[in-house]
Order: sequence, then C-alpha cells, then structure tokens
Amino acid sequence: MGKKMLGLVVARPQRDYNTEIIERLSSQLSKLGYVLLVFSPFTDMAARDRNDVGERTILQLIPYRKLEGLFVMTGSFRDQDLIESIVEKGKEYGIKVMALDFDHPGIPSIVFDYEGAFESMVRHVIAEHRCKRVFMMAGMRGNEYSLAREQIFIQVCREYGINKVNSQIFYGEFWEEPARRATREFLENGQDLPDAVISANDTMALACIDELIRHGVRVPEDIIVTGMDGIIEGSYNTPRLTTVMTDMMAFCREAAYQMDNLITGNYDGERIHKISMSMTLAQSCGCCMEELRGIGGNLVNQYQRYSYMVNHNALMSSMRHKMLDSGRPAMYEVLHGYLSDESWVCINPSFWSKTDSGDEYRGDYDQDREAFEDIMEVTVSRRSLGNDMSSFGLKFRKKALLPDLQEAIEGRKYIMFLPLNYQDEVIGFFAFGDTASDMEIYRSTQRCMSISSVLHVVRDKERAEYINKMLKESNSVLHEQTIHDPLTNLLNRRGLMQGIEEICAYEEMSRDLEAGLAAEAAPGKSAEKTAGCSEGRAVGVDRSLFGKA
Repeated sequence: MGKKMLGLVVARPQRDYNTEIIERLSSQLSKLGYVLLVFSPFTDMAARDRNDVGERTILQLIPYRKLEGLFVMTGSFRDQDLIESIVEKGKEYGIKVMALDFDHPGIPSIVFDYEGAFESMVRHVIAEHRCKRVFMMAGMRGNEYSLAREQIFIQVCREYGINKVNSQIFYGEFWEEPARRATREFLENGQDLPDAVISANDTMALACIDELIRHGVRVPEDIIVTGMDGIIEGSYNTPRLTTVMTDMMAFCREAAYQMDNLITGNYDGERIHKISMSMTLAQSCGCCMEELRGIGGNLVNQYQRYSYMVNHNALMSSMRHKMLDSGRPAMYEVLHGYLSDESWVCINPSFWSKTDSGDEYRGDYDQDREAFEDIMEVTVSRRSLGNDMSSFGLKFRKKALLPDLQEAIEGRKYIMFLPLNYQDEVIGFFAFGDTASDMEIYRSTQRCMSISSVLHVVRDKERAEYINKMLKESNSVLHEQTIHDPLTNLLNRRGLMQGIEEICAYEEMSRDLEAGLAAEAAPGKSAEKTAGCSEGRAVGVDRSLFGKA
C-alpha cells in the first residue's frame, strides 16, 4: 500500500522557523506512513498587493480529495479570512484539519505553552533578580497573543506589589524598528530607567539591547533584557540573550501523533494540546555571565551557513545568465543542470503565447480567479531514482498535481509546491521533494524565485521581438499600398516620384564614382597603385545600375 497524503499550508517557508517545522514534522509523519504535501506562498499576505495576488494562487492546488488530513499554520498568514476559507473547505471535504503553532477556534490545535513560559520569565526577573521597576515590550496593540502576555505581566507585577507606574507597557509590534522606537521612547521621556525590560519575543529584545547600548546603557549591568521564542540570533548576540526556547522536536512529534489519532479515530478529544517551553538563562539577565560554551561552534555554523548562501546566490546568478543567453528551448537543458533531484517546473502552456494583460480581475486581491489551466506542462523535471527519469514538455492534468505523483511520493518525506509568478501574472508552479541536504528548502525557494524572473524576461523578450517583426512587416505592406494604385497595382504619383528620386540618386552616385575612378587613373600615380585602387573600388559595381533612364 502506498503512502497516505497529508497537506500543510504555511506562508514564508524560507523562514528558518517554518523550515524547521516542515522538516521535523515531515520526518515524524514519515515514520507513521504519511507523506506531507506543502503549499506555500513566499509572503504572509499582509500587503494584499499584486504580488500577493499572484502568490496566493498556489493554494488553489491543495488536493482536498486526495488528503487524509490538513495542517494549517494560521499564524504564518496575516490574512485570516484566507485561512478561514481553507479550514472551511477542508471541513466540507470531510478531512481532518489541525492548526499548528497558533490556536484556531473550532479545530484541534497544537501550540507551545507561550503563556506559561512567559509567566516563568516574568517571575524569574522579578523574584530572582529583585527588580522593582519592570517594563514590558509588547507586540501590537489589541493583538490577542500580545494581550495574553500583557495580562500575565500585569498579574505577576501586581502579585509582587509593583504598581502601574513601575510596570509600564511599550509596544514594539513584534518587529525590530518599532521596538527601537519604543526603546527610545522610554529612554528619552525623562522618567527613571527601568531595572528590566521583558520582551514578548526575541526580535524586539535584540533590537532593545542594541538601542540601549547605542545610548550608553549597559546590559545587564544597568538594565536586564529578556526575550521569548529562542531564535538563533539570540545565541550569537553580545550579550547572549536570556529567552524561552521551543522544543521543536516534541512539538512536531505531538502534531504527527495527534493527526494520526484524528484519522484513525483515536483522538483524545482535547481541542488544544500545549507543548512546554524551557527558559535558557544567559548573559542579558545577568545569569551565566561567564558562559562561553557553544559560542565557538555557533559562530562556525553561522559562518558555514553564510558561506553556503553566498555560494548558492552566485550559482543562481550563473543559472540566470546562462538561461537568458541560451533562450528557448536550449535554456531548459541549462535549467536541468541546476535543479536538485526530485524537482518539477510546471507551466501554464498559454504563458508563452499570451499577449493580453489578463482578465479584468488581475491585481484585485479580493477577487478569486482560476490561475492554473486544466492541462499543465512539465517544462523540465529532474528525477533520479536509480535511473535518470528527467523529462521535458510532458503534459498532465492539473488535478493530478504532478504527472507521476504516486511514484514521486514513494521514498519522500515531503513535496513542496511554490508559486511561479511575476507580480499578479501566474506562470505556473515549482515542486520539489526532500533530499539529503539540510539546506534544500532554502536552495529550492531561491531557485524558484530565479526561475520566475527568467521565464518572465524570456517571454517578454520573445513578445517584443515578435511585435517588432510584425511592425516591420506591417510597415512594409503599408508602404507598398501607399505607392501603388489599388485598382491597377501600378505605381501611383507618389510611387513614380519615389522611383525618379532613386534614379537621380543612382545617377549622382554614378558621377561621383566615375570622378573617383578618373582621379585614381590620373598621371603621377604608380600603375600598380592605380590598378589596385581602381579594381578595389570597382569590385562588385554593376555600371548598368547607373545608366541614364
């Protein structure tokens, strides 16, 4: 019996956090006999611009009828209406739908215990470090996840007798620049500085530390700063960030186990399963000030990762240049050489022949439109399962997802589907399976973006060349029509005048040429030179062209 298929919808798969979930979750599911089909736009749909219009169409490929279950990372999208439509469609098809990382009302959800972990951090700062004036760097005003942490902060502060003045909340909106502005706000408003700043995530904490140091404030000697969620940058920072770490392995193991229970009818009925998090005490709170263990290894890993990305970007630049130099169809052979095994470039066949700008709804984010044609074309694929099974120009039905899907999923942990688009114009999609490389998702997402750009440029170049050719032919036809009588097809007055002008031009050219030849043959010039010049200038000249009319 073949593998059973599950789906995962996640935005921004190139983000390290999401990449880790994809890899670990698919690994756990593979042990249970499932393969994960991942559908991902590169953006979180916050802008709702023309690019978002094009990228969101990848979600049209979700094969609800083929799936046993569907995971949705709701927090990776800023457009919750879009997520709700996917959840409801999953329910309509009778498949099991589960939310990951963020609680989604009405469906089973696997989440980290952020609230419990954040409370532990607040208690650590106040109780262990005896801080009396503690500020919080919260997320966005009114955001439900930020509000939950704000309430915990206020509750613990009141429990320890810290009043409102000494427990102020500033809003860093979960991002770097707003956190910098919030830090400058309490540094420059004339109030006493806090003993500590407790941030709702690591990104804001790192921005706060940097801004404090810029203003001459020492961390942790003058102000303690803590984070939340354990991003990799925190371990490279100076001072190293005290934070709360996620246990991604436990999270993905629980998600795989609970989805399998849902499918097999063994689910325990609990709608929310919370995964514990652990505090990592480091330098930014004053704990472990001499802790240097692991820094060298982290720096080496970071350098290797950076070097890999630089080399891969250079490789993608080479691919783009060679494809553009080759043009169609030779560029497909070039592209084949840059693909990883288990990759498919699938194109809407009409992409190459389209000359209009699309339908009236192009560019309208709120208007759904069918982006993929019923019959798709694998422009190029690279498959190696013992033998080279690459193909070019293979047609298949869109509903099949790939021409050889059942065969492709055997031996794979996941297959990811990414959009090939240029702004709101949908070119097709790019699919790839997992390989032995731990950087495959990064490599393939970068490759996909490059392919989109090259295909669009080549198509527009072909279109421009075609239009230029048509214009030249049209101009030629129009010119002939202007110099001939439409009834007799004989030269009209304009045609005759043009002919006379050409004859006169030939006559003038003839006189100039004769004068030149005569000058060359004038006395004083050597015979050898005269003969050579005369022959050289007269080569290929038909004197009859210059005869009198």
